[in-house]
Amino acid sequence: MILDKAMDLVILNGWEGFSVHRLAREVDYTPGALYRYFDSKDEIFSALVVRILKMLLEQIQAHLDLAPEDRLAQIIVTARSYKTFALQAPHRFGLMAMMMADPKELLLSENAARPVVGAMLDALKPLREVLELAMSEGALSRGNASQRTLTLFASLQGVLQLRKLGDKVPHVFDIDTLFETLLHSVLMGWGVAMDDIHKAQARIDALEPLPTNWSSN
Repeated sequence: MILDKAMDLVILNGWEGFSVHRLAREVDYTPGALYRYFDSKDEIFSALVVRILKMLLEQIQAHLDLAPEDRLAQIIVTARSYKTFALQAPHRFGLMAMMMADPKELLLSENAARPVVGAMLDALKPLREVLELAMSEGALSRGNASQRTLTLFASLQGVLQLRKLGDKVPHVFDIDTLFETLLHSVLMGWGVAMDDIHKAQARIDALEPLPTNWSSN
C-alpha cells in the first residue's frame, strides 16, 4: 500500500517533488511510523525501482513466451518490450533513468543499492540468455554475452531517453526510426544479415499485439 501510494505521488509530482512527510499524510501514518517499514527516502526509491524492474521482467518473459522460435526474433521482441515500457510507463522509466544517470541518491546507502542492482541483473537475464543461445546456434557471431547485453541495453536506453524531444520535434527525433536503426546496426555488427533481420521482423509482425502490464502512467 505504501509503495502504491508512493508511485502515485511520483507520477503526480515527480521524484523531486516527493517527500516522506507527504507520503505519510497520504497513507495516514506519522513519518515515524513510516520509518518502521523504510529507513530512508533512498530505501523507498530503491523499493520502487525494484518493483518496476520485477514488472519489466514479467513483461519481457511474457513477450518471449509468445515470440517465434527464432533467436533473432526473440532478441528483437525483448528490445521492443523495453521500448513499450519506456513509452507506456514514462514515469516508471524516468525513475530508472534517474537511477542510472544520477545514482548518488542510491549510492548513499549500500542497503538501498544492493537490491536494485540485483533486480537490474535479473531484468537483463532473459536478453543475455537469448544472446547466448543465438551465438551457440550460429545466429550471431561469437562474443561475450554479458558485454553484448549491457551494450544493447545501454544503447536502447540512450535512444529512449530522447522521447521528450521526440514529442516536440518528431521529424528530427523520430524515436521509432532511431530505435529500429540502432537495433539493426547492433545486430549487423554482430554478424546478422539485413535480410535475416527483415525476416525475423516479419515473423514478429504476424503475431497478435503483445500484451502489456503497464497503465498509461
